[in-house]
Amino acid sequence: MDGVILNYNSSSDTVELLSNLLRMNDTFEHIVVVDNNSNEKDKAALSAAVDEMKSQSNSSVDIKLIFNKKNTGYASGNNIGLKYLNTLSSRDNLVAIMNPDIYIEEQQLRGVIKNYQYFESKSGENSVGVISPWVINTGQAGMVAWKLPYFWSDVIASSMILKKLLGDKLEYKKLNRNKHLQPVDVLPGSFLIINKTALERVGFLEESTFLYCEERILASKMKRNGFATLLDTDHYYHHAHSKTINKFLNGLKKIDFLYDSKRVYYKQEKKSYIQSFIISNLRFLSKAEYVCIQGLKSLIAIKN
Repeated sequence: MDGVILNYNSSSDTVELLSNLLRMNDTFEHIVVVDNNSNEKDKAALSAAVDEMKSQSNSSVDIKLIFNKKNTGYASGNNIGLKYLNTLSSRDNLVAIMNPDIYIEEQQLRGVIKNYQYFESKSGENSVGVISPWVINTGQAGMVAWKLPYFWSDVIASSMILKKLLGDKLEYKKLNRNKHLQPVDVLPGSFLIINKTALERVGFLEESTFLYCEERILASKMKRNGFATLLDTDHYYHHAHSKTINKFLNGLKKIDFLYDSKRVYYKQEKKSYIQSFIISNLRFLSKAEYVCIQGLKSLIAIKN
């Protein structure tokens, strides 16, 4: 299997993850680390650490470090690594996209690969587009998988109050651990194992997004092209959810990135300029609600 790690001012996490992957014997063949234009200090630390690993490691894994000239976002940054790997000869047809802030044990990863191979032996070669183990989030909560969003689900999601009253329309109610492979729509982008043939068929990740919604767009493309998306409930990995994002973006900026990506989703995947326009402008409701909630939190903190 090959792998891509996207680094942005997270060299310590990236090096820790890379060190863990190199200890997995021959699980990985090629690993590309793409730096998405981090600051000079972080780039220097990453470069020095990778050079040291290459010189001291007994691993046969080929490590490539690529420096992006500007921060082009999650999808475009990962695509640099994915497209580079496409130029290489690899022993199998799998590539993993990994956030720096994840951790997975070798036996868990090998178990996912084994389940993937078993499913394809029963359902046919290249029947799976994406597979991922169960995510155990630390810090901020997040879903292990969710249904493809639609117009009214995103209208409800624009307000925390509406979402609280009406419930999360995208949640799978009956997903549980140790239930083998479960077909789902969307998997978290923190760790995805992707079939290279399927990825090339759908045109890689959607580069007109910068942050957020890349998973739903990829899921929509996979579904439209007949590839299965699977959650391996028998195996797991750990993720420090939103660790990197929270270090560099405030709440209002994150809202803008989210709605910019939702606009792309409705325009390109749903083919609806009207829905794209309406959803994009719901950012103002989300921002107003966010400001009010943060203000209330500040008042409560002062009183306490």
